[in-house]
Amino acid sequence: MCHGIHDFRPISICSRGSTHNSVVARPKTSLLLLVDGESGVTRTHDRHPPRKKLQWPPMSGVRRRVGDITLWVEEQGSGSVVLCISGLGYSAWCWRDLAAALSRNHRVVTFDNRGTGRSDAPEDGYSIAQFARDAACVLEAVGAAQAHVVGHSMGGYIALSLAVQRPELVRSLVLIGTSSGGPGALPIPPATSEAWKASVSLPPAEFARATMPYSFATGWSDAHPERFEELLARRLEFPTATEPWKKQFRAVSELGRDGIDVASLSIPALVIHGTDDRVVPYINGQRLARQLPRARLHSMDGAGHLCFLEEPKRVLSLLQSWVEAHNDSPSVHQRNQ
Repeated sequence: MCHGIHDFRPISICSRGSTHNSVVARPKTSLLLLVDGESGVTRTHDRHPPRKKLQWPPMSGVRRRVGDITLWVEEQGSGSVVLCISGLGYSAWCWRDLAAALSRNHRVVTFDNRGTGRSDAPEDGYSIAQFARDAACVLEAVGAAQAHVVGHSMGGYIALSLAVQRPELVRSLVLIGTSSGGPGALPIPPATSEAWKASVSLPPAEFARATMPYSFATGWSDAHPERFEELLARRLEFPTATEPWKKQFRAVSELGRDGIDVASLSIPALVIHGTDDRVVPYINGQRLARQLPRARLHSMDGAGHLCFLEEPKRVLSLLQSWVEAHNDSPSVHQRNQ
């Protein structure tokens, strides 16, 4: 998922302990939810038995004091800095494959946004502007003067906000499955919003299994069951709790409603969007590419919201080419000096 970003107004997020009487159709990989007729207790049966602990590319991680909070930060490699920012409820795990490959020629930095993974989950501080300040503090904490900033979904909102707040830190942007929000952005499709609404009060593992298939292209999780289970296991190693997810959701909804003015951003940007994105509809990527003065749109035909996990080799090739092409270009801050 990422759970996507832009206008989430169709969803009403209920408080913990609320009940949902609606039932949504879920892909075959979802849990069977069985309700005992006498006790009303919900029992679960997982169609996929537990698997052995999966291994994936390791990264060197540490909890760093960043501003007023402690965040989990991972980095590897050397060279030009690439900062990867995750989407709603996701954390650094989703970048591991791409980061491992990119780190052969670049220094790759990822982190868990506040409220996710191994980072602190404070009571407040959940706004896109604050997430962008966190990202700036991460770059400063690792001693990076500038970075190519890659953002997916909500991470795209954060990347855009970072570019607006601190343009001197951003050499280029890669915006995956995201939007500038505001009037004119298409909202999350009804099937996906209903799935989230019906599942939001479930424990994180059940929520993830019930909703994550909607972040892939139609039928992808059924066609790639082993890959889906691997990604689900990665996500659940350090899952995001319900309350922080809701707070991130509200932050996303606010900026999705109000939008962000990107017309003045002169930073080069690559917009990558799947045509079968069932979280942030493809038209939002087209719109974003038109709004940014120096943007190029790369459409991934038939790919979903998590296109970089569906087709990692293809996205890796795009990222490598983009970063290499923009390594020697001056930043906005340098051009204005």
